[in-house]
Amino acid sequence: MLKRSVKEGRSLTRSFWVSVTQYLFSWMIDFYFAGVIVFYKLDVVEGMSMRALIAYRLIFATACITPVAFIFESLQRVVNR
Repeated sequence: MLKRSVKEGRSLTRSFWVSVTQYLFSWMIDFYFAGVIVFYKLDVVEGMSMRALIAYRLIFATACITPVAFIFESLQRVVNR
């Protein structure tokens, strides 16, 4: 009986931390997008072209996501062997 309650306690603790991390990631994403909006506004006020701003955004997004795509693709190949 004691072993069962310890296991249930661990699962409750794990589910608590999972829910907390979900909220933290949600807040981090909100702050990130708020920062992006502020920097867009500052750049446009300073006179930067919106076309150049969007081009830089797409270039940086591609540069950041490409290594992640290669890593996941190589991991998938290893798992499927």
